[in-house]
Amino acid sequence: MKKNFLLAFCGLLLGLGVARGQEVVTMQTEYEAPGKQRVVIQDTLLNVQPEKTVVWGIKGNLSATLPSKWRANGKSEKVFNAGFGASIGGLMNVYLGKNFYFEPELALFYEGYSYDIVMPVAPNSPSVNAGPSIYKLGVRLPLNVGYFINISDKWGLDVFTGPQLSYAFYGDARCSNEQLKQDYDLMHVFKGANAQRRLDLGWKIGVGFPVDRFLVSLEADLGITNLLRNSYTMRENSLSLGISYYFQ
Repeated sequence: MKKNFLLAFCGLLLGLGVARGQEVVTMQTEYEAPGKQRVVIQDTLLNVQPEKTVVWGIKGNLSATLPSKWRANGKSEKVFNAGFGASIGGLMNVYLGKNFYFEPELALFYEGYSYDIVMPVAPNSPSVNAGPSIYKLGVRLPLNVGYFINISDKWGLDVFTGPQLSYAFYGDARCSNEQLKQDYDLMHVFKGANAQRRLDLGWKIGVGFPVDRFLVSLEADLGITNLLRNSYTMRENSLSLGISYYFQ
């Protein structure tokens, strides 16, 4: 009698285990994008892992380029005016669990700004900014770690941060002032006394607002690398508006 009871009890436990396993399978879902994480989060609380944890996408940015002042020996001097830039590239969003994700991106970028040089156009005429404009083209690799905050069934918020590596493979300077055109150091980006480094390390901080499969983000890039090869220091910062689209 006791033996039969034990067998029946073991069978009941086995049946519950199978049923629980089936429940887990039916509750599995796909990780779609930061804006869709709220679905996955609810399942993760039940220790259910999404079937798909990698999502690909594209991203574009429009930015205001904000070079810092030149600094040396405790003194600073404004040399550059603010400019603008843009980038476009592809990204990969990897769900890490518990609302966290890792998102590397590879993008082509353009950025430009100008020297803050004021000169008279002609004798006894008002002075105007005649400084050469600097243009750069290159590739950029942000490596962001993000966290999704589920506010409601319809609203969420992404916060992300991480290092960003940039390499400028092309640089040029343009100027309409004939006198300034003769200044070798002003008219060359990566050569001369004002030569800049091509490789730049920065740190990105951002916040994103998911809208369906899109993510609209506000981002700040803080320069870490001193870009000047002379005795001064200068770093590039920027503020940007980004739009990401995630594929199914």
